[in-house]
Amino acid sequence: MKATVLISCLSLLLVGVAPAQDSLNCREKGSWPFGPSYAVANDASRNLTFCGSGAAVYVLDVSNPAAPLKLSEAIRTRGVVQGLCCTSP
Repeated sequence: MKATVLISCLSLLLVGVAPAQDSLNCREKGSWPFGPSYAVANDASRNLTFCGSGAAVYVLDVSNPAAPLKLSEAIRTRGVVQGLCCTSP
């Protein structure tokens, strides 16, 4: 009985070992970019506000502050947006 348990444990250890994988062969296929907002920047000359939301940035038209209009959510990052800076041309 002890030999059977020992052989079973050894076989599980051997099966669990996998060769190292090539990390350079990895590609990002997608992500869920939305999450908490840690960053906001305002461009008063163009009535735009940029809001970080997880790993995405919303661009809002705030010409009517009572009803902001979402212009874009196409800006994506690989990490959480923690700071934004806006400079007007």
